Amino acid sequence: MLQNLLTSRPRLRQLEAEIDTLKADLAQKETFIQCWAHDMNMPLSSMSVVLEGLKGLRDTEDLLDALDTVKNGILALNGLYNNIWDIARGGTDELKLEVIDVEKWLMNTAGLYKPLAEGKGLQYEVVISSRAPVTVTTDRLRLTRILSNLITNAIKFTQEGRVTIKGYLESGLLHIDVADTGPGIPDGKMEDIFAPFVRLNKKMPGCGLGLAIVTMNMKGLGGVLKVHSIEGKGSTFTFNAPSLKVT
Repeated sequence: MLQNLLTSRPRLRQLEAEIDTLKADLAQKETFIQCWAHDMNMPLSSMSVVLEGLKGLRDTEDLLDALDTVKNGILALNGLYNNIWDIARGGTDELKLEVIDVEKWLMNTAGLYKPLAEGKGLQYEVVISSRAPVTVTTDRLRLTRILSNLITNAIKFTQEGRVTIKGYLESGLLHIDVADTGPGIPDGKMEDIFAPFVRLNKKMPGCGLGLAIVTMNMKGLGGVLKVHSIEGKGSTFTFNAPSLKVT
């Protein structure tokens, strides 16, 4: 019997470790579901209130403001859906390459978030260098998700100042910068921000998926994402990819 007890102890320790891992996984999933429900509810509630108020609006400017609020809500819901879908699939989709007009794509994609930034009182600028390529061959969906997540993060964490998106040519590749005047990233936390469900500021809304989605899609493109950040002054995220070669 003593021999049986001695041989069973390692197995018991292994089972205890497995149970602890399962508990941690369940806790993470519970946190994610709560976060997801919260993030879904915010734009839905906002749109519901605005749509109800449309009945009494007569002024054109008020109507346009209301429509901007609804558009931002739809944008938020669509972004949340895409992020959850990306996490579920693990970024395993094959690349779907197509020729993209750089200026048109950048202005249209970044332009969607202008009302969101201006609604916070931020300056918002999209700059295309005269040296930027006219077209590139890449996966439009992955590229758009990368840019969209970087922009929404920049706007969310910037309370005053500006958000600037810039496209330019360097070493034969299209580069895109997303710069903000937000709080910056603390020393020693740079690696943490790319892990799923990590939020450095727990008071801010979000599930901590944005940069994990960016990393996943950058990996799919075989690209490089660089971060330059000064705590208290802001951050600049720069990305490029081999499939962003000038065509």
